[in-house]
Amino acid sequence: MKRKVLNILLTMSAMILAGCQHKLPQSQSQTMDKIYTGVLPCADCSGIETTVLFNPNGKFIE
Repeated sequence: MKRKVLNILLTMSAMILAGCQHKLPQSQSQTMDKIYTGVLPCADCSGIETTVLFNPNGKFIE
């Protein structure tokens, strides 16, 4: 009986560890948009149009 429980636990542990190793191929990974545009609220005007550009390293230029 103990051997059967041990075998089940080892099998489940191996399946859990194998599931943690899954990685998406490079083509399916999420890509970040490089340009964001929008209108910022303004108390004295109808809004400030803003554009933010992102470099590949994640830094941005306003």
